[in-house]
Amino acid sequence: MIVRPAVTLRTSKRERRRNRFAKKWFAEKIIRTSGANFVSRCLNGESSVVYGDGTQTRDFTFIEDVVEANVTLLSEDGADGEALNIGSTDNIKILTLAEEIRNQIAPELGLEFAERHDADAEDTHADRSKAEELLGYEPTRTIRDGVEEFIEWYRSNREWYEGLVRSS
Repeated sequence: MIVRPAVTLRTSKRERRRNRFAKKWFAEKIIRTSGANFVSRCLNGESSVVYGDGTQTRDFTFIEDVVEANVTLLSEDGADGEALNIGSTDNIKILTLAEEIRNQIAPELGLEFAERHDADAEDTHADRSKAEELLGYEPTRTIRDGVEEFIEWYRSNREWYEGLVRSS
């Protein structure tokens, strides 16, 4: 049996702020966050609701980038014993995310603003410099790519998925 030193990969500084995305994962993320209604509301001809002024920023990490970092660790030992952040280069304001979604679905709609939740962090971003140095980690996808894919996925799965979003 081969025993290797541990490596910790983090997808964000705050454990509860895991801003990763993929077709289905991003669907789950959109249910749980301030963006919970963006796609559904736009598809139903309703304005999206942005909590606060929308200037809060996030970096969303494509889930396949997280998987690739884990796979790389199976064959590389340069990061043994280290804690690495896996993140994106694509920091985006929540307002911009809402606008991106709206512009792809129903650009004629406006946006609504509601009171921001007290627990909502102002900014969450991963410092991935150590992962770049030790693993050669580079993000491959942006949130804008993910938005387009998610909208496509949502439309294909709307029949069963819409009820989950509308009831959250």
